[in-house]
Amino acid sequence: TLVSRLCAVYSLQLLMFWIVSPRTRSPSRALQQLPHVTLQPEIGEPDGQAALAALTSEMDRRAQLAASGALDAEPTLLVAFDQCDEWVACVEGFAAMLNDMLRGGHGLGIHVLISTHNLTKMPSLPLDTLSYRICHRTMDARSSRLAIGTDEAAWLPVETPGAALLATNGTQHVTRIHVRTVDDITSD
Repeated sequence: TLVSRLCAVYSLQLLMFWIVSPRTRSPSRALQQLPHVTLQPEIGEPDGQAALAALTSEMDRRAQLAASGALDAEPTLLVAFDQCDEWVACVEGFAAMLNDMLRGGHGLGIHVLISTHNLTKMPSLPLDTLSYRICHRTMDARSSRLAIGTDEAAWLPVETPGAALLATNGTQHVTRIHVRTVDDITSD
């Protein structure tokens, strides 16, 4: 929903998305049809390493543009990592690249969206670099605390699909929200 909404508001010259998914069919068909969206290779050798190389190359390219003063002509890049825990587990060097991107990407016009089913399997990430975090029901209170700093996500109702909590950086407060996927919206 976030990706489709941003594509509707911003032109391709201002914003582009890379969706990095361990399965080429994971992202919604609706997202794959947007001109702003590029899918990166799926996980596994050699594709996982190809995706890692593409991401590292893009950061290096943007760093060179920044050094020469030409970065302003580039569209903002939002990299959405779908099932990020699988990337970390399967692709050597991925966790280090992700940390680099989270720490220095903003200055290069790169923003990061991380989707994971199990934050406890993720490396120690600099979560303070994330502007906001959206968390659905978690398996336990520990996972909820890792994601949003409170136990609340462990107690979200199972019978309410899309129930989530929004935590913004710098606050202790979480807001209850309801999320839907693009496929949910287009089927209504």
